Amino acid sequence: MYRPLWAGIHSTRRREIRILNYCGAGGRPKSEEEFLERYKKLTETLLNHPRMCAFCYTQLYDIEQEVNGLYYYNRVAKFDPEKIKAINSQKAAIEG
Repeated sequence: MYRPLWAGIHSTRRREIRILNYCGAGGRPKSEEEFLERYKKLTETLLNHPRMCAFCYTQLYDIEQEVNGLYYYNRVAKFDPEKIKAINSQKAAIEG
């Protein structure tokens, strides 16, 4: 099971859940395919939760001490943006 290294969780009165941010998944992936599989599993876990109403991946860019961004330090995409879009565009369970 993959889990976020850090996640801020907020629950509303109506019992909806928001993950304020999530990032990375334990150690540096060995390949682009491994990263995309981890990202997909993390994102689908959130999307498939029936009470999840919002979440945000926080590591858009690499920085000096962290290299788990979707873009390199110089803002060049590490991965095909269409693959990330396909993962993020799946219908969420809360949408019915």
